[in-house]
Amino acid sequence: MRKAQKIVLGALLGVALFLLCGFTVNAEVLPDEGIGDAAQAVVLQPAPPPEQPAPPPEQLAPPPEQPAPPPEQPAPPPEQPAPPVEEQPAPPVEEQPAPPVEEQPAPPAEEEPAPEQPAVPIAEEPAATPEDEEAEAVALALDGAGAPQEAEAPAPELPQVPQPNELDAPDAEPSLDPAVAAVQVITGQERFVPNLGWVFVRQADGSYVKGFVKLPDGRTVYYGDDYAMRFGAQGIGGMPYIFGGDGNLQNAGENRLPGGGWGYLSPDNAEYVTGLFKLPDGRIVYYGSDHLMHFGPMTLNGLPYNFSTGDGRLQNTGENRLPGGGWGYLSPDNAEYAKGFVKLPDGRTVYYGDDCAMRFGTQDIAGLPYIFNTVNGALQNYGENRLQNNGWGYLNPADNQYVRGFFKLPDNRTVYYDSNYRMLFGAQDFGGLPYIFSTVNGALQNYGENRLQNNGWGYLNPADNQYVKGFFTLPEPLVLL
Repeated sequence: MRKAQKIVLGALLGVALFLLCGFTVNAEVLPDEGIGDAAQAVVLQPAPPPEQPAPPPEQLAPPPEQPAPPPEQPAPPPEQPAPPVEEQPAPPVEEQPAPPVEEQPAPPAEEEPAPEQPAVPIAEEPAATPEDEEAEAVALALDGAGAPQEAEAPAPELPQVPQPNELDAPDAEPSLDPAVAAVQVITGQERFVPNLGWVFVRQADGSYVKGFVKLPDGRTVYYGDDYAMRFGAQGIGGMPYIFGGDGNLQNAGENRLPGGGWGYLSPDNAEYVTGLFKLPDGRIVYYGSDHLMHFGPMTLNGLPYNFSTGDGRLQNTGENRLPGGGWGYLSPDNAEYAKGFVKLPDGRTVYYGDDCAMRFGTQDIAGLPYIFNTVNGALQNYGENRLQNNGWGYLNPADNQYVRGFFKLPDNRTVYYDSNYRMLFGAQDFGGLPYIFSTVNGALQNYGENRLQNNGWGYLNPADNQYVKGFFTLPEPLVLL
């Protein structure tokens, strides 16, 4: 019981303390009353105290607003140090790391192909077998397909270019249009043979096919000695080939070869090209008998050629000094040195002999006289010329040839040159018909009606120098007064 009373008293005492601390007590003491009565006169006014202290917070509120500007004024100082933070650290962060990342790794990337150089001695060692060459071709087909599209990539990776005398071509005349036999097209059908694979059966005799075949659906495929179709990377004749999942040839074009150089696999005949060749991108290049593209200066059939050391393109088209000291012209159209008459880009008509050298001065070509400038070789004697047989011939500037047959000269004379290019004079019989030429200048004179050998009359037409057949309206006769 006492314990409960103590608890109640403690609780009441706590409430009383709370009230004394949380509220303001206003006591009005009546002077005429005692202390006990005064205690009763104490008036508790809890509401006013919260309202009276409220003004002080409102009055104090402005001071916090006034100090606010100082935080705004110090703001500029943080902006002033900002430039050192942004500008000074920037160079070390961007410029210093950049060289190690971009410049240092670059040289290794370009020099990585260098380890391929050992492939050259390996391929040339006598101990190498055809199986080794085919294995190397397969590896190159897997690793190097597609790389040749970078035109200038071969330069740093190729062996040192041999001197011209080491690259003399065979006796075959270089040409951009070599005879190319297309891949054989055989009528038949594909057939799957267990434990062998896909084969192609000829329709004619039922036999299996070997080698490259262009199937009716357009695929170019290859059947080995076991008659089975090949897939994936293959070394055929020591050269790299890649076939797809359907057997179709995929790596036509430029390919890295076992010797470390570049070759071109023709899509027309599935063979690697030799000789001069014009690539699809317009470059004229040269592939040796080993199917490798050549770079730099070289000699073909005793004539100078110069190919770029970067992408192998022919660079010296035009006039070139020949080994014998003369001048030759390498045509940009067919990459061959010119022979015969050529009109150069500067307008000169010149002549190159069978040795491809330009001719100068007086020349006898096929028994006819030609005169070329002794300095630049330009043909000079167009027009009428005295021939070796003491006759007269006419060198036509239109085609650089001496004329035969009827010809109208620039002075309007119509003359006739025989099969020996000589102008004819006087009375002549052509096909049994009479023609009369001036005995002085060779001009045709008997236009109009003429007595024929059969005592009839014919009409020599001045329009075409021919005797008329069929209906013809004659000119009005001349009336003598």
